[in-house]
Amino acid sequence: MVKPGVLVLNFGGPRGPDELVPFLTSLFDDVLPGPRFVKALAAPALAMSRARTVRANYELIGWSPVVATSEAQAAGIRERLADVPVATGMLFTSPSVSDGVKALREAGADAIVALALFPQFSLSTTGAAFDRVSDAAGPLPVHYIPHWHDAPGYIKALGRTIQDAAATLPGEGPIQLLFSPHGLPLSYVNRGDPYPDHVRETVRLAVEAIGWTDPVAIGWQSRVGPMKWLEPSTLSEVDRIARGGHKRLLIVPVAFVGEHIETLHELDIEVTEHAHKAGIAHVGRARAVGTDPDFLDALSNLARKAIGRFSVASCVKCNSETPKYAGKPKCPSCAFETPKFARAR
Repeated sequence: MVKPGVLVLNFGGPRGPDELVPFLTSLFDDVLPGPRFVKALAAPALAMSRARTVRANYELIGWSPVVATSEAQAAGIRERLADVPVATGMLFTSPSVSDGVKALREAGADAIVALALFPQFSLSTTGAAFDRVSDAAGPLPVHYIPHWHDAPGYIKALGRTIQDAAATLPGEGPIQLLFSPHGLPLSYVNRGDPYPDHVRETVRLAVEAIGWTDPVAIGWQSRVGPMKWLEPSTLSEVDRIARGGHKRLLIVPVAFVGEHIETLHELDIEVTEHAHKAGIAHVGRARAVGTDPDFLDALSNLARKAIGRFSVASCVKCNSETPKYAGKPKCPSCAFETPKFARAR
């Protein structure tokens, strides 16, 4: 019988100036197209250039809290699972995914439950994290939890953040909700990436859970580069809302479960200033769910359910389960192409 450990995964973020360039170098090395030797040359130069642009932003928010928040969330899972080892692994800062696997093995684990802190699956986020786990796990069996965008405890916690923020938003009249998930290049969407549909389902469930009757919209943030991304953007939705005469706007960072540069700077400063200039008098922002007890209960329940299910694989798109999925090039139920991490085992 296996002794599983839970590996909690996130991107990571620079906790101080000494981590900024290494973080960006690792990030660019991961996302840039082209051969390995080209990326090895280009990533450090791009990182140095980008660091000069974003350093002031990180200084303004006191550097990234992503690693600390992820570790606090992992600690909450550890408390709820009692005798199950739990470790964290970051894609672009320490502790690395390999560090997390090593910590679990030292704690006696001989199998891994991989739990990424991304509610909605995308090949660019959860898929990338799981590829790292597949590479680092060696002979250890791995059960991947592909998504939990509809987990009741997560939806409850998300709804609470909306209600808390709405209760403190000044002004009178209806509140326009603007859910602001991280954007995604259309190249992923054209491959059938389920992320946009997962986001929309999360939004629907959260709105229903709290009985919200005021207007609701989705705007996709954080686009970079010349490629086409999901539309509409967060800023274009802010402009549309302003043109409609709305004076109360509440932004919800639906795809983020902890605060980081995209919430503390992009939303709280850049988007908020843009909204005020567009004529929206009152702008608020729902907090990330963080260490909300219902949210930690949801993550713990997911991990608990996954323990002992290492012979079963779930399709990252339709969630159908089959012991043969990992060996197939496509899901037998929805024909979505099997991601790299699932093909490897």
